[in-house]
Amino acid sequence: MMNDCPRTREDVEKTLNEAKIKTSALNPCTQILKFSEEEAAYTCLELNKELLETLESGQCLVIRGDKSENAVLCTINKTFELKDTETSNSLLIIKSIDNHSDLKYLQDNEAEGRVELRIVDKLVHNYLEPRLCRPHLQIVRKLLNKQIFKGQENERNVSTFDLYSFDKLLTTVQASEEELLKELKDLNAIEYNGFWRLLDFEYHFRVFSFITTFIEQESIPLDKINMEMCSNAYEEIVPKEIFEQVFKYYTEPRESMPGYYSLNQDKVCRMVAESLLKDSRKFNLDEFLPVWQESVLPGLETKLSQLTGTVIVDKESSTPAIWYFPERDLPENINARLQRLFQERTSWPLDDILPYMEKLATPQLPVNALLAKYARMSSKDGTKYFTGRHSK
Repeated sequence: MMNDCPRTREDVEKTLNEAKIKTSALNPCTQILKFSEEEAAYTCLELNKELLETLESGQCLVIRGDKSENAVLCTINKTFELKDTETSNSLLIIKSIDNHSDLKYLQDNEAEGRVELRIVDKLVHNYLEPRLCRPHLQIVRKLLNKQIFKGQENERNVSTFDLYSFDKLLTTVQASEEELLKELKDLNAIEYNGFWRLLDFEYHFRVFSFITTFIEQESIPLDKINMEMCSNAYEEIVPKEIFEQVFKYYTEPRESMPGYYSLNQDKVCRMVAESLLKDSRKFNLDEFLPVWQESVLPGLETKLSQLTGTVIVDKESSTPAIWYFPERDLPENINARLQRLFQERTSWPLDDILPYMEKLATPQLPVNALLAKYARMSSKDGTKYFTGRHSK
């Protein structure tokens, strides 16, 4: 690079004299900057301590998003929005340059009088600033809804083009791997033949009923259920891969008894409640509660707390009522979600509305701050209520 430098040591000293700067301030080796004729396609990305340590440990940072979306940055377990931020100081992108400490320790006979050219690849006035955000997960359900699994007899005309493996979902969904996997589990999706699928509700309830029927018919203790025995009893009706994933969703493994599981009371009771309420507009609460309790396996206890985020319970009406209103069916956009909530119910107690807003919260804007910003609060008998901003 020295031979290509358009300026000599004398040129440098002349410039310093004109600027009234002492030539004694020069290092033995002088570096001349020149802007590249073709600007490099670089973008600067700011890394906080956590992200820097992620890279230094050998893990990957992945940018996700298509042309119609704002890009996000993902680690293995977190998602960050990328904010385009201006800087008051210009940044020069240079592949190689010696810093002051490097030049200071060069031996005089090696560096004295040297002038070297350094190429500036790009002048930067802004950078991307990662900010922790919520993963964009609502699209997962929309994608999996394209081909809902309704049984092997209905798979003949299913095209794999509309099916999604985990890797294919990762290229489409703006979320980290762990966040995506958690969403699939929360949706009770199953992996079948290498693709993630949602089960048709009727088919899902059918498999669920096989499990509870087997337990009841065989008089099996609710904390000592053998998955292999249960699965084998229905292997000619339900694919083993599907049966065992549904089984594991409604049970917890017994660490002290490999192969045996305990029934998850809350999940089982919630599923039974959904089957009773799903196709009913409203149900008299006092009539529903005993029907619900009678519909679950003996030994299980039904509680309204098991239905948080799944139903609305109105105890303040002249006739207390309960109806199906799952959080997963609501829009992801905050304004659209609140509009839908206040259409369903004009006034919400704080404890009732929280399950429908928690997924929209961020570290920067927790649930209470969200409600304070987008809804109107009032208080009655020590209970906080929320209504729409523009409601009368």
